[in-house]
Amino acid sequence: MIAGGMTDGTVNVWDPSQLMIADGKVTADPSAGLVASVATGAGSVTALAFSPHDASSLGVGGSDGSFIVVSLANLGSPEATAINLDQKQGGEITRVSFAPNFFF
Repeated sequence: MIAGGMTDGTVNVWDPSQLMIADGKVTADPSAGLVASVATGAGSVTALAFSPHDASSLGVGGSDGSFIVVSLANLGSPEATAINLDQKQGGEITRVSFAPNFFF
């Protein structure tokens, strides 16, 4: 899967095998291979990372300082859950990573 964060706060997920057209070229159609789309409510998505522990979990950082976990376990109905941080992030989140022993 390939995930992309959009300026409208949406996370889109594509199946890379569906992005190829004849002769190994990539299609210019942005809807080709789109398998999931979920609104995060994070303002613009400014950072994202797949969990190394669970490929169906995606950490998302927003321009408003919010952190969201997106579950892609059911691609037909992905879920976005805002995580309440103990200390409010002062600005946009520019990097997301998962601790080695942290599981959702």
